[in-house]
Amino acid sequence: MSNRAFMFHALIYIVITVLLVAINMATSSHVIWSIWPALGWGLGVAFHGFSLVIFQAKN
Repeated sequence: MSNRAFMFHALIYIVITVLLVAINMATSSHVIWSIWPALGWGLGVAFHGFSLVIFQAKN
């Protein structure tokens, strides 16, 4: 794994999350559903980052 892969993952996460929030606010602002994919994917990005730190610490 590389820092570059993590940065790409994080960038795509941010772009898609902003897009989902915009769609959520434009279509059904009374129900905030965009938080669920943001939290789930955010957890994946966090684990990716943690694994990168742990992997680099071993080397």
